[in-house]
Amino acid sequence: MSPLRGIVVSGAFTGGGAQVDVRRTEAHVQLSENLAITSGAHFLQVGFQVPDWSQRGFTDQSDFGGTYYFSSLATYSAGQPYAFTQQSGNGRLNWLEKVLGVYANDDWRLGPRASMSLGLRYDWSNYFRDHDNLAPRMSFAFKPGGSESTVFRGGSGIFYDKIGAFPIIDVLEFRPSGLQRIVLTDPPYPNPFAAGSSSVPPSTAQFAPRIQVPWTVQYSGGVEHQLTKATTLSLMYYRSHGRLLRSRDVNAPMPPLYAVRPNQALGVVRQIDASARLRSHSLEATLRGRASKWFYGQVQYSLSRTMNDSGGLDWYPSNDWNPAAEWARADFDRRHRAAARRHGAWTPDERRRRVNDPERPAVQRNRWLRFVQQRTKQCAAARRPAKQSAGRCVCRTRPSAFSRPSRRRRIRIDDDDRRRCLQRAEHDQLRHIRRHPDIAAVHATGQRAGSAADPAFSSREVLEAT
Repeated sequence: MSPLRGIVVSGAFTGGGAQVDVRRTEAHVQLSENLAITSGAHFLQVGFQVPDWSQRGFTDQSDFGGTYYFSSLATYSAGQPYAFTQQSGNGRLNWLEKVLGVYANDDWRLGPRASMSLGLRYDWSNYFRDHDNLAPRMSFAFKPGGSESTVFRGGSGIFYDKIGAFPIIDVLEFRPSGLQRIVLTDPPYPNPFAAGSSSVPPSTAQFAPRIQVPWTVQYSGGVEHQLTKATTLSLMYYRSHGRLLRSRDVNAPMPPLYAVRPNQALGVVRQIDASARLRSHSLEATLRGRASKWFYGQVQYSLSRTMNDSGGLDWYPSNDWNPAAEWARADFDRRHRAAARRHGAWTPDERRRRVNDPERPAVQRNRWLRFVQQRTKQCAAARRPAKQSAGRCVCRTRPSAFSRPSRRRRIRIDDDDRRRCLQRAEHDQLRHIRRHPDIAAVHATGQRAGSAADPAFSSREVLEAT
């Protein structure tokens, strides 16, 4: 970091000495163990998790030289800054963060038409005094009698959020014995500490005395119906409500005049708590499966509404003494949402574009062409007309030499079909060899006509080349 003071001119430039000096070191350990036991109709799982056991170091010496702020080039030329900031104090942090979790789950098959899942989880963190974070979960699936294509599903559970390291850094960094930020308004230039400047009281950050880990309760229920063998339609309803993190200035000027801070020795006293609310409703309709010959995927439409009174950890309400007045639609609320996603098969035009795409490697683009050339050479060696083999592949798996089927179609050939395919190909090859004695002699010596040491191209190699 440069000892020279920084200069920021709004809408023009940033100059002076570099005032950014942040270093961070982290060492993380993560563990996970799961034990699964099957007993009759029960499938039990118990285990523990250590999502994060970390030793963290954080050093912030930014803006130790100070930075001037000018509103325009004219005020910069006149030497009239509107503010000066400088950090001082202890910017080195070193702390150990511990996050643990244990869980148990039982998948219970009640019969051929019903199943249920019961679970319980517990999470613990060393920087929060909220240690009663028990989270039960339950889900079920039921197929009514007389119906083989309709299933009813539902479930509910409590889920606790992972806070992360950023709130801890903010609280530890600006504690009373940590960093102090000096803010001067209308300071003299170039000496900000000369007579005539006014100082803004320092700010600090803290957790709420009884802060809780953010949590969400989620419910869901719906029905799923199989329209065809490869197509399913589902209609689901989701609801959730819970608590969110937010920041609030507990030293803000109090109503009704909002004129004087309660503690005038301090500026902003940022308090982090989990008192913000969240409520969400959603109705989703999903069609998944093979809707046509060339489409395999899913189409989804959702009608939802999400309300909250916080925008996240770094969000402050407009009135710190009445944060409930911020209750409104969430930033991420989307009333109507439609999405479609396709898997697998291509249309003929798309397949033709992909095969002829110049961006694709030549090896992939010409793989089928190489197969046709190799097959033509084999037919020429056996004195068979090339057009008889170029128009069809061994076992008739391709209708034309220049119409390559999709990979999904080729994979559908099972082992029995492949074995029969090889037998027919070898029988077809031997039949043509017997008709031409000269070709039989070439085949016996392992050479082709016109080649000194070219191994015979067998029908098995033809299939494996595809």
